[in-house]
Amino acid sequence: MPSTTLDQSFSCTTPDAPEWHRLISHFFTDYLRLVEPDSAAQMHLEDCRILPAPGEGNANVVHARVPSHRAEEVTILAAIEPVAQEPRCLAAKLGQLVVDAELADRLPVLLSVVYLSEGRPGVHLETATLSEVGGIECVRLYFNTWCISRSRAEYYLARPEPLAWAIAPFMRSDSHSQSALFEAARARILQARLSDDACAALLRFLAPDLHHEAYDEAKR
Repeated sequence: MPSTTLDQSFSCTTPDAPEWHRLISHFFTDYLRLVEPDSAAQMHLEDCRILPAPGEGNANVVHARVPSHRAEEVTILAAIEPVAQEPRCLAAKLGQLVVDAELADRLPVLLSVVYLSEGRPGVHLETATLSEVGGIECVRLYFNTWCISRSRAEYYLARPEPLAWAIAPFMRSDSHSQSALFEAARARILQARLSDDACAALLRFLAPDLHHEAYDEAKR
């Protein structure tokens, strides 16, 4: 079996939004622990259900429902955006998502946005006015944002969630090359006690051209 070690000339284009959508959907409970940790602690994550994207033109929105410890269902919408946007610009988009998902009378609802590039590093709570009447604010949205490219890779490599390991190489590092981050992420995935399906999904996202070799190596 040929070696799958990455040399120093290795580089990889950041996956596109549909690939991020597939990965986050597959590991959505990890996503909630990373982006909505306080809320996740109050949910029965093992009963998380991924639903079809709401409305048309929302293919890169993860739509899920999770029962909470208070015997209520929490609806979650996580949008994936290529580039960071101003909160006020996002408010209209997120408000339309709530309408498309027919959630106007369904509470609670958690909204979050993943920025693949730009934006503030890490996870942040944002807020923006959705509706005004006569200059008076009527509806305000609160949502979390998570900027991938400017977050610190080492922090996410050290997290216990497999999703964090796979995305770490696409983050910022002041002390490691991208190839070193890929090696570290790959090592964590191969050493973890994951299902065959989970391991393959992570490796496929991490390095599509190498995931078959890496998966075979893990099975030896």
